[in-house]
Amino acid sequence: MAQFNSRVISIVLGATTGLSVVSYDKDGARILLEEKIPWIIDGPLWEWPIQWLADTLDQITKNIVEPGDIVVSGMWGADLLFCLRMGGTTYPLPHYRSVTEADLENALAKVGRTREEMYLLSGGAAAAFYQPLGILAATERLCPELLSVSDILGVVPFSGLINWKLSGGIPGHDETMRQSMGLHASTAASIYAGANFGAIPGEMIGAGPILEDGAVMSGYKSSRVLATSHDSVLSRLVGLTECNWVFWTGSWLGTTVRIPDNVVPTSTTFKANINFEGLGPTRAAVTNTGMFGPMYKELIGHFDLSYCEASESAAEVVRLVEPLPLETILAPNLPAWVCTNFKDPSKGIAAYLRGVAVAMVHEADRVAETLQIPLICKVAITGGWAENAAFVKALEFSGLDVVVPRHASSSTHAGLAANGLYYCKEFDSVKEALNALPELVS
Repeated sequence: MAQFNSRVISIVLGATTGLSVVSYDKDGARILLEEKIPWIIDGPLWEWPIQWLADTLDQITKNIVEPGDIVVSGMWGADLLFCLRMGGTTYPLPHYRSVTEADLENALAKVGRTREEMYLLSGGAAAAFYQPLGILAATERLCPELLSVSDILGVVPFSGLINWKLSGGIPGHDETMRQSMGLHASTAASIYAGANFGAIPGEMIGAGPILEDGAVMSGYKSSRVLATSHDSVLSRLVGLTECNWVFWTGSWLGTTVRIPDNVVPTSTTFKANINFEGLGPTRAAVTNTGMFGPMYKELIGHFDLSYCEASESAAEVVRLVEPLPLETILAPNLPAWVCTNFKDPSKGIAAYLRGVAVAMVHEADRVAETLQIPLICKVAITGGWAENAAFVKALEFSGLDVVVPRHASSSTHAGLAANGLYYCKEFDSVKEALNALPELVS
């Protein structure tokens, strides 16, 4: 197995999971820092704790980063940064959980677009409340003082702030993040032209320097810094290096399939709830199948089982049970229903996992038929459920060849790290870099 000489520092922000920092070097992979994000919540307003973030990033660059390190980072594909002139007044900055569906509807009315038009103009970005239009409307409702033309220079992905801090003052945001948020220059011009949010003209939305995917900046202590990217896109690389289909798992479970350039967003893909994320080698069609994770946690907790105990016991009986129908696995009273209908909790859990597996396969078939691409036959699993032996067996019973890649359960950090090693020319491919990375043991 190839070796690498440079240490990689991977920084991931998750809206619900918090901030984590992992180092990869020839001696192993280690978690260096984990913190919850201390959101400032005031009624409907979720405010970004900007000072906490700035202080934490300063701590990372001063106390963790060393000369020659490769620094990579990722976060969710939502939230906006309002770039202020130097010396401008500081204002509360809303997080996407401040946004309501009504905010998006009001903003669409203001720009004279439908959700479908927004989806098509944005290159297939999710037509959801948390996209920039919804965040702008929520800002206008909750923080009207922020929308002051005398202070605002532009509105860009929030990741631009992380780039700025980690690189020592280089402005910009990467193309993959812009794609996920529907903020390409042509997109922004088409969606926002002629509309004002407060005193901000539409021409300011999405403005600002662009950092090409893979651009390497010089950071503190001569470190090499890659622009903050969309975490989900880089996480999927761990699976896409193995095959064209990925089932990503966690709280939400969903499908991803690599697509050729001639597969583009259409009215049909909009109605099928298929989103498009990534660029070039990361370009993929993505769906959210269901929020199965919390219910599974509640189900096994009802029987006082750990994840490992539930997986092992259910794996032994998967072949003996039929899959539960979708309406049952989504029912809020599922644990009580399982208690009533299964004398053996292991069989109830196995039936649940078989039901989820069937739902995932049906979703993948629906995506393939909509996009007119080959049906799924092989899939890689990433995320927490990759360690669930019963779920893997359930997918196999549904007729799939299942691959559990190295780094499957730590795919976000590993995908970011491998991408960084590739663009810093330490490996000839992302897959080669992934093979060289030591595994993170929780």
